Amino acid sequence: MIRTARVGLTTAAVVLAACGTASAAAHPKTLSFFEKSESSVYTPLGGKPQQGLPAGQPAAGSTIEFTDLNYAGTERHHQRNWTSTDHFLCTFGSNGPTCEGQIAIGASMLIVKGKGGQGTFSIPIIGGTGAFRGDNGTLHIEDIGETANANITIDITKRRAK
Repeated sequence: MIRTARVGLTTAAVVLAACGTASAAAHPKTLSFFEKSESSVYTPLGGKPQQGLPAGQPAAGSTIEFTDLNYAGTERHHQRNWTSTDHFLCTFGSNGPTCEGQIAIGASMLIVKGKGGQGTFSIPIIGGTGAFRGDNGTLHIEDIGETANANITIDITKRRAK
């Protein structure tokens, strides 16, 4: 199954701490989430949108748009209720997909943009809003078997002092 830049977001305490306040001293933060697919729409180049993912490798110019619910933790051990959501749009080129996305955590958001992939890969965090304003870092994606789900780790490497 094709998995593009599945993006989503270790425990609720970590999420709340990351969203609470940005301290004057910049400290790296790590968030982990089990990302569960909510919807996906594939649009072949020049074609009509269709639910789900394509059977083979998408042609250049085609897109996949998806949304997910993210549960603090991992696939094996996560919270019962989701605490984050995400939205991504990936456009396929000759060198694979380029993806742009947003990860909403509480009243804040992380912005992601870069090359997507399959299996295990990383994509850059290029900015954020609210508690994540001025942040950057890396989103690490680990696809879960033949599902549309993933385990996600977010390393926030820079915080802007308030």
